[in-house]
Amino acid sequence: MIISILLLGLIPLTTSTDFDVKILYFKPTDVPDPDIDVAFHDRILKDIQLHYQSEMTRHGFDGKTFPLELNKDGDVVIYIINGNHDSEHLLLKKYLQNF
Repeated sequence: MIISILLLGLIPLTTSTDFDVKILYFKPTDVPDPDIDVAFHDRILKDIQLHYQSEMTRHGFDGKTFPLELNKDGDVVIYIINGNHDSEHLLLKKYLQNF
């Protein structure tokens, strides 16, 4: 079974309270390099960001949202993290067989 995971991570950029949401794509050793549709993920993540801002405004926190890490063109940056194990190891096959 092939598995890959797209993760959202809050990683501090400085020692202050400022954070950017960084997008991490975790890839086990037995999964080929991903063909990530960056435009698709960019659109979804920015829609989520706008929804969060809208909800924060509705609750009295005008204009608050989370910052996304963007490249110089304004697109979301996606990091590919190469794992040290294959997907079988990461899925804990024995554990999942019980379901």
